[in-house]
Order: sequence, then structure tokens, then C-alpha cells
Amino acid sequence: MLLTVFLAIVFCAAMALMLISCVAFIQENKFFSSAPKEAREVLIQREKELFYGARAIGWTLFIISVLMILGVGVIAVWDGIRSGSTQKACCFPASSSH
Repeated sequence: MLLTVFLAIVFCAAMALMLISCVAFIQENKFFSSAPKEAREVLIQREKELFYGARAIGWTLFIISVLMILGVGVIAVWDGIRSGSTQKACCFPASSSH
């Protein structure tokens, strides 16, 4: 249970890091293609980086956040297998009242 809570917090932190890296540092419009039209119109089109190395920092943070998300998935699957959890046991409990 404690591991699940910890992994959920790490996953949320990774998603926040990914959002910050895309919005604040990378600033490419391809990341905002699913945003509403009104939100895309507000974006400031920049030809230059915010500061020297901003895109490199952004891509580094983006890759770290992707690795964190993959790590959370691997650890969650490993913990599920280690503890003996299966999909059948999850959906069809043994103590049925039928």
C-alpha cells in the first residue's frame, strides 16, 4: 500500500515535470496540438530560446520525466507479480457469496 502511494506521487511529479519542461523550456507548438484553439492563440511565438540552453534543459527534463513514468510502470508491475496479484484474482474474488 505504501509503495502504491509513493508510486502515485512519483507519477504525478513526473507529469508535472513533463508539463513544466514543455511549456516553460521547450516551447514547441507540436506539444500543444491537442489544446483548444483559444489556448493555442494565446501562445507566444518565439524565434529564439528564452535563454541560452533553455531547450536543452527542457528536453533533459522531458526525458527524465518519461524515464520516471516508465520506472513507475516497471516497479508497479514487478510489485504486482511479486505479491501474487493477477487479473483473475482482481476481477473474480475467491470468496464469492453465490
